[in-house]
Amino acid sequence: MRVLFVVLLAAFAMPTRAQINTEQLRKRNQEGLHLQLDAGGGYAAGNTDFLQLSLGARLDATKGRESGFALARYTLAEANGDTDVSNMFAHVRYNSKLTPLVVGEVFAQAERNAQQLLEHRYLFGGGVRLEFVETEAVGVALGTTPMLEFEQLAPEAMEDPTQAFRWSNYLALRVDVSDTAEAFSVVYAQPRLEAISDYRIFSESRLDLKVSEYLKVRLRGLVRYDSQPPLGVEETDVTILTGFVFNSQGS
Repeated sequence: MRVLFVVLLAAFAMPTRAQINTEQLRKRNQEGLHLQLDAGGGYAAGNTDFLQLSLGARLDATKGRESGFALARYTLAEANGDTDVSNMFAHVRYNSKLTPLVVGEVFAQAERNAQQLLEHRYLFGGGVRLEFVETEAVGVALGTTPMLEFEQLAPEAMEDPTQAFRWSNYLALRVDVSDTAEAFSVVYAQPRLEAISDYRIFSESRLDLKVSEYLKVRLRGLVRYDSQPPLGVEETDVTILTGFVFNSQGS
């Protein structure tokens, strides 16, 4: 298997930061608007072996106990010389801090993933997030959210559209390793309520290295497992990415 090392230099001209991970390095005292842009690349092993480039944007808004964010991501991949694997993702979420420990959450999400034969998937859910530790240096949180899923696979999967109820659970850990390094890890488990043997597991770990007040280098590793993938799609995907992150509020 090829191992590709990618250095991607990106310029952004507009003032515009899954199952996809939507957690981030949450910190206190970030009132107002917070914009984050990222660009990266790397290699993936699993259903396809390819060169992958990714662009993302995230906007957070916080006022007192209320907060929310919207994010979008587009990924383009070259597989065996053909640039035909593209993934798109969008997510919006509203949070309300009910007590020092409990945060209420509601969200909506849309996703397309060509390499998993996913034509589109829509998710709607709401639940709670328990913030056991939330300081500038360390964060530990556990979330649980029932959600409704609408899914349509690509024609080659030869499957009808489906609707399902899933129970999404996650554990997130954040640590400031030093003044210039931040580590983060999250694991999601999402069983289908009417058929527990149908479940998905997603994990992301990343390390942010500070280059300047507004710019970081990000190293990301992702693992995705689907117990009942579409016909012709492997159960496990592994992705490694390297890229840059721009923060409007600095770090």
